Amino acid sequence: MKLCRFNEDRLGVVVGDVVYDVTPVQDAIRRSARYDLMGDALIAALPHTAEALQKAAQATPGINLSQVKLLPPVARFSKVMAAPTNYHDHIAEMASRPGNAIEAHRGIQAAGIFLKANSSIIGASEAIPLLSGRS
Repeated sequence: MKLCRFNEDRLGVVVGDVVYDVTPVQDAIRRSARYDLMGDALIAALPHTAEALQKAAQATPGINLSQVKLLPPVARFSKVMAAPTNYHDHIAEMASRPGNAIEAHRGIQAAGIFLKANSSIIGASEAIPLLSGRS
C-alpha cells in the first residue's frame, strides 16, 4: 500500500495515479495518540491500521494524482539524516572538485551521515525556497 500526504494535511492511499482520501482514519489515529509521542502518529500506528486504511480507500471516490499537491510523506519527523555521497555519480562529481574532502574510492560507509534541519523537507509538489542575495 502506498500512502501520501496531500493538500492541507490530507492522507491518501495511492493506487496507480489515483489518490483515495482516507483522512478520517488519520484523524482518529491522531486523536488516540499519546501526548508525548515522538514523530508521526500515523507511522507509529501503521502496523495496526493498514486494514482500516484500505477499507476507507475502497469507500471513497478517487482523485487524480495530478490534481493534488503532494506534501512531505511524514508529518512530524524527529530528525532528518542525509548522506553526503548517496550515489556513485555524486561521489565522482565531488571527488573531481579540487580540495574536496570526498574521495571517489570512499563510499557512504566511510563518508558517514549528517543531520539536516526539519524545515529542509518539502513535498514533491513544493518548490525549493531560495534565499535572495546568496549564491
